[in-house]
Amino acid sequence: MIADLNRQVDNIFIKALERKGFHFARRDYLIEFIKQRCTCVDNIELKEKVYFVDEIPFLFHDYKTDFSINHNENHSVTMNATIGSFAFID
Repeated sequence: MIADLNRQVDNIFIKALERKGFHFARRDYLIEFIKQRCTCVDNIELKEKVYFVDEIPFLFHDYKTDFSINHNENHSVTMNATIGSFAFID
């Protein structure tokens, strides 16, 4: 489950960078690109991050979390978790 979540977040970053005109043939190129050219500003109080490529914003992350556990009549338990939301910045 965690690996799938990480893959989804990676895909959001890739799509956001593609919207800015950047494309990557291999995953290791993407990782190196992010290390060299991307930065992040984290507003801890608001739990919001803005990601930049070459000082141009390209992705917003609201990382407020929500977690709930629900019990029902047939004794089953469901858990719901939200890790926040992302928005592309054009």
